[in-house]
Amino acid sequence: MTETLLSGSEQKNTLSIRLSVDGFCFISTFPGHDDRPVEYSVNRQLPMAANFKQAQRQFDWLQESYDSVNVVLCTRRFTLVPLELFDDEQCEPLFHQAQSFRDNECIRYNVLSRSGLVLVFGIDKALLDLLEKSYPSLHISTQLGVLAEHFFVKYRFAPGRKLFVNISHSHLLLVAIDRRQVLIANTLECEQLSDRLYVILNVWKQVGMSQEDDELILGDTNEKSGDMIQELKRFIRHVSLMEPPRHYDLLVALNE
Repeated sequence: MTETLLSGSEQKNTLSIRLSVDGFCFISTFPGHDDRPVEYSVNRQLPMAANFKQAQRQFDWLQESYDSVNVVLCTRRFTLVPLELFDDEQCEPLFHQAQSFRDNECIRYNVLSRSGLVLVFGIDKALLDLLEKSYPSLHISTQLGVLAEHFFVKYRFAPGRKLFVNISHSHLLLVAIDRRQVLIANTLECEQLSDRLYVILNVWKQVGMSQEDDELILGDTNEKSGDMIQELKRFIRHVSLMEPPRHYDLLVALNE
């Protein structure tokens, strides 16, 4: 089953949902509801589906009828395949070449047609069943797929190379763009400041980016990120923030 990105939906009542082990976030444009991002802390001892049921009980507007529901899944259980080499009948074998088998998992994929990639990912069966029953207009994508396709389209004609780093509590998401191609797209488990600096600078060097000419763009930063930004500026001349710096992925999904 395919979830095609960049659908260009113009429907008014839209719900965007980010699902992560670090917590959930929701943006709703339902009439009469405040459309600011709403964050929800998860109980890591419970399955994702159970956490989502609790969120639905707490926020009654999650149970409204929406024209479009965009779920952005934060996951490391994915693999990227060049579009020209992809065969949907081989979707599961391709996924399991890179990821271990799990009984409770469904395999889905996003076609990133602009960047010429297919992102194959796994999602918990119980969570998928709950989402499909709750939202008939459901569209599921991964955070990595949403941001990789968005940045590729936005910067494919821009000069120089760009490295985008989205920061969560426990992970870094990295997308490097060189005009007409995605150089790297990955998520890495990383919590400590020193580890994050090492990963970012190592990827910067790995893809051959220039400290003087290329640009590092950071997202989902907070008040604790100042030290990291200042340290990065010691090595990279052009360091900037996504606009807005928080919940950029959900805003992209909301406007698709």
